[in-house]
Amino acid sequence: PFVKTVYIAQNFVALEKYNIVHWKDVQQELAEQIESFLNSGGQVVTPSEEETGKKIPVTVYAESTPNPTVMKFVSNKKLVLETVEFKNIDDAKNAPLAKALFHFPFVKEVFIDENYLSIMKYDMAEWEEITQELREFIREYLEQGKEVLTEDSVQPSPSKAEE
Repeated sequence: PFVKTVYIAQNFVALEKYNIVHWKDVQQELAEQIESFLNSGGQVVTPSEEETGKKIPVTVYAESTPNPTVMKFVSNKKLVLETVEFKNIDDAKNAPLAKALFHFPFVKEVFIDENYLSIMKYDMAEWEEITQELREFIREYLEQGKEVLTEDSVQPSPSKAEE
């Protein structure tokens, strides 16, 4: 009830308050509420109806790795909050992107980190033959705003009592 105006920028939230309270009385609790909201995946800005129909511009480039059977695909979009690895399609039941990639006959394993994924291939195809196809598939998948991981796939971290 004491918040007069909220300013939202790319990397901060600023609040202007009415003079009915002192910052020292509410600052810590307010900071904790904002942190909790953001950490629980709360949506800060809801896109307008016009924006929801627009594609999200995504770029994906391929990068070779020291392992000749693995190619790294880097995106300008954050993919996951923590590293995940899938050895087969059964492992990917809560990872729609990895599951879709396993439908390519040459995909052997998928590893996903913050803004990239690495694909290990079977020897049935050469990277020169499949890299462009995979780049385009990943780019289009991300542009359409499809899920990389479902909410079910996020494992809660153990509490202090369980350790």
